Amino acid sequence: TLPLSIAVTNAAGGPTSAFTDGSSQTYVSFDGTGYPRQLSGPVLTGGIVMTDTTGSSVNIRTMCLATLGRPRIVKVLDNCASG
Repeated sequence: TLPLSIAVTNAAGGPTSAFTDGSSQTYVSFDGTGYPRQLSGPVLTGGIVMTDTTGSSVNIRTMCLATLGRPRIVKVLDNCASG
């Protein structure tokens, strides 16, 4: 469970439904070969933005997931269009 100071959103600005299970819990899942997957089976792609507003600073990290399976983390808001 994340602290309340951390918000999780979709990098594309839309809902986080691809990253949410049936009980609305946000998740990231990888299969046995290391590829990101939705719990229902399809490949999980896109970006997840984690914003931490602890204290007086705001820290943003975007985790970009691509079909090639290698996630990358960037220190800014990124729509993950480049994979």
